[in-house]
Amino acid sequence: MEVEIDDPLIGTEVGRYRLTRLLGEGGMGRVYLAVQPMIGSRVAVKILSDQCARNPELLERFFAEARAVNLIRHEGIVNVIDMAMLPDGRPYIVMEFVEPCARDRCRSVAWSRSRAKCSRRSPPRTRSASSIAISNPTT
Repeated sequence: MEVEIDDPLIGTEVGRYRLTRLLGEGGMGRVYLAVQPMIGSRVAVKILSDQCARNPELLERFFAEARAVNLIRHEGIVNVIDMAMLPDGRPYIVMEFVEPCARDRCRSVAWSRSRAKCSRRSPPRTRSASSIAISNPTT
């Protein structure tokens, strides 16, 4: 997937985070790499598309996904840090960002709970839309 250079959200502030680049796009929205400017921490921010945000069923599914992720607490699923609404009414979820790794480099590495667990199987995280930041990075 190619990064859209004309994305109007790149460079904007979403909550306490500045969106720096598009990581991927799924059926319900887009996922961006973002930085907390004061401390430099990187996160993934998933923003529901305008079309999906107007659908009550999809809106509830989006929030349910964020709640479920925090209840599960599994090393194979990214942690949700926060969720809120953009000024235009679209909701977003702030998730931990896990740096993608080359399979060859990670096959024999044991990762802690806060890191992606890499193996021959791809991708190492769930295939929900929240995992797009890990499984489909764009450089």
